[in-house]
Amino acid sequence: MKPFMKLSVALFLAVIVTTACSDTPETKEPTSTNIVSNVNNESKNEAESEPDEKKTDEESESNQKPDVEEEKPKEPVKQPAKEPVKEPVKEKSNDNAWEVDLKKIASEDSSKTEKADAAEMLARAYKPSDAELDDFQKYIVYEFKNNRYLADSDNDGYMLGNIFRSVVLNRSLQESHPASQFAYDFYQNSKYVYRGAETPESESVKSNEEQMNDNMRKIK
Repeated sequence: MKPFMKLSVALFLAVIVTTACSDTPETKEPTSTNIVSNVNNESKNEAESEPDEKKTDEESESNQKPDVEEEKPKEPVKQPAKEPVKEPVKEKSNDNAWEVDLKKIASEDSSKTEKADAAEMLARAYKPSDAELDDFQKYIVYEFKNNRYLADSDNDGYMLGNIFRSVVLNRSLQESHPASQFAYDFYQNSKYVYRGAETPESESVKSNEEQMNDNMRKIK
């Protein structure tokens, strides 16, 4: 081989080797400065990442909390108290129980004899108070003295009332009591005139009235 050609080949090989060496990257060992820098960067990244994690946790907690606060149970609304329904005021009757019963007897569709017997039965079962006995006595004496007790014999209510009072008074007092004897004659005349068996001018009626006058004077 010629010396010129040998030199060319040698140069060519040298160029190839040089190019190959320049293409291979140099492996640099990390220096202490680079290590410290990397550590600082990692710490910074961790510090920056912590608020993000906290923020994420806060956001998740806020998402878990209801947007609207739980409503407190409302207190039951008190309904206004209803006023009690007032019953209509019933008019009080001044009539006693026996007077009501006598009115019923008087209104019945029956004969005067049957009505007189019913009034007498009612009187025999009646238990009067002392005040009622006093009232009954004063009443029949007043009616007799004023000649009224036989004046309206067709008035059922009035005649039955006279029969009732005189029977109650006669049965409630001792037989020897002048008021009891007066009441008995009063009853006899009232019953028989009402039933139509006697008249106010009958002898038996007049005889009874004489006795009534005698007993009336003895009544205190």
